[in-house]
Amino acid sequence: MKKTKDFLLAGICIGAALLLLLFPSDITAGFRKGLSVSGSTLLPSLFPFMVLAQFIATTNLGRLLCRPLSPVLRLLKLPACAGNVMVMGLLGGYPSTAQLVSVYVSKGALTKNQGNFLLCAFTAAGPAFLISGVGAAMHGSLRFGLLLYFGGVLTSAVLAFLFRGLATGEQGRPARFEPLPYMQGFVEAVRGSAASLINVTAFVCLFSALSFLFVNIPLTQGVLEISMGCLNACALSPMLSLVLTASFIGFSSLSIICQVGGLVVPCGIHLKHFLFSRLAAAVLQPLCVLLLNLLFPVEQQVFSTVNPSFLSFSAAVSVSAVLVAIMAMLLLSAIEKAVESRHTI
Repeated sequence: MKKTKDFLLAGICIGAALLLLLFPSDITAGFRKGLSVSGSTLLPSLFPFMVLAQFIATTNLGRLLCRPLSPVLRLLKLPACAGNVMVMGLLGGYPSTAQLVSVYVSKGALTKNQGNFLLCAFTAAGPAFLISGVGAAMHGSLRFGLLLYFGGVLTSAVLAFLFRGLATGEQGRPARFEPLPYMQGFVEAVRGSAASLINVTAFVCLFSALSFLFVNIPLTQGVLEISMGCLNACALSPMLSLVLTASFIGFSSLSIICQVGGLVVPCGIHLKHFLFSRLAAAVLQPLCVLLLNLLFPVEQQVFSTVNPSFLSFSAAVSVSAVLVAIMAMLLLSAIEKAVESRHTI
């Protein structure tokens, strides 16, 4: 079995080398496209969310914000910090869940089983990407994006039910989590988020380059890199576009799966259950979206009446404003401590 696997990987590497030699212009164009998307959309919108998520996760703010989820956490037998993963995963988008799981598992606040459960159930696309990117910019409808987003929330609830055995599986008790001081937590959040975003950008560029080889096959592009697949699905009929886009979003693409693996595999979490959850989400999310579409029908428009560029940055601007306020509070706190120390001397 091991030799077969080695031969298979060797064949894939030889095939990749041949593609690089035969289609250099397409791969270069795809890499540039991935780099452009990362610089213009991914970095401005995702980085503030990741910093905010890790800052909340590593400080005492996490305990305060997850108290409303206490009944759900008790039902699933999860520690309080799991509430942060649930909320930030559904608000911050795909990498946020993996980033918080890696932080909590490495610090011992979550067991590997619990982190695995949260990955399977709450790895989802965020509202900034779905509402402004897919909904307004690609389909010309904010309601279309809202339909996709709440379909994803409903899918996460179904996945939480299906994979609940992971959360309650016996694997030892998590260690007591000691929050960091706010200043130290903010500095570590910036450092950790920057390192994670380099990992994310690298995979986006790689799979964007590969997706340009299948520019006329929306299904293959969506499996490789989600944004290109969703964009190409717009050319299909409205209902088929809705189903295919929801399926792409549920599966999340090989690019996202590799990004998640890069964050959580070093913590000792295997991706077997996560891969099954992506296949399940690829089926469940279209069903959830179609159900919501029956209750709240949405008409697709050919042209958008909303300025997509404004929408794509509105969420990032809001989170950035919160980060500026946090920095101001930390600075005032540091000044007060310095004044108090002088008085004591």
